Amino acid sequence: MKKGPDFDYTILFRDLLEGHFQKTKSVSAYAELMAVSEKRLNHATTNVLGKTPKQMIDDKILLEAKRLLAHSNQSVKQIAVSLGYDEPTYFIRYFKKHLEQTPVEFREHYTH
Repeated sequence: MKKGPDFDYTILFRDLLEGHFQKTKSVSAYAELMAVSEKRLNHATTNVLGKTPKQMIDDKILLEAKRLLAHSNQSVKQIAVSLGYDEPTYFIRYFKKHLEQTPVEFREHYTH
């Protein structure tokens, strides 16, 4: 892969995402932190990884949610709060929209 600005922006975004995903979920906020436009960030990550920044944010949140559900005894409410959701219902809706099962269903399926 050819290194260049797209690669650099993608790595920077990934690093920022790693440190901020619990609190920052909007592409615009990351673009602002990076001092680039959303369009430019979108172009970079799509070019390098074939994913939009929004898809990368969703992937990170869902991966962490699944990890916590599978490997901790935290309640769904505790997990929702640790992932930056003020209301567990928002987290449950988000999880179900992306994975077509609730966090509880995921945990039951994973642990059985």
